[in-house]
Amino acid sequence: ASFLRVERKSLEGADKYFPEGARAITVFLNPRAAKRENMTACVSFDDGATWTHTKCIWRGGGGYSSLDFNPRDQKFHLMYECAGKIPHTCGITVAEFDLEWLMSEDE
Repeated sequence: ASFLRVERKSLEGADKYFPEGARAITVFLNPRAAKRENMTACVSFDDGATWTHTKCIWRGGGGYSSLDFNPRDQKFHLMYECAGKIPHTCGITVAEFDLEWLMSEDE
């Protein structure tokens, strides 16, 4: 699992997604199934007291992960262990996404 907290002032366009008064976004990422599948990001605007939004990053098997944010390109960068149909056949992979994609409703 990974946790990352990014200050509102670091995110361009944050006003579109942040509730009034929220100072930061916290993203928690982990597999959301008993078999370590569905690598999912959960979003909080109150330091983890509530989780208001989820977004699946990878539907297959997944494990260890590391999440970071680059303010220069405004992207979240995720490195994680992924698995194909046979466990652990994909190795390590990288995904990048921005705040707009993270908060979108589409899959």
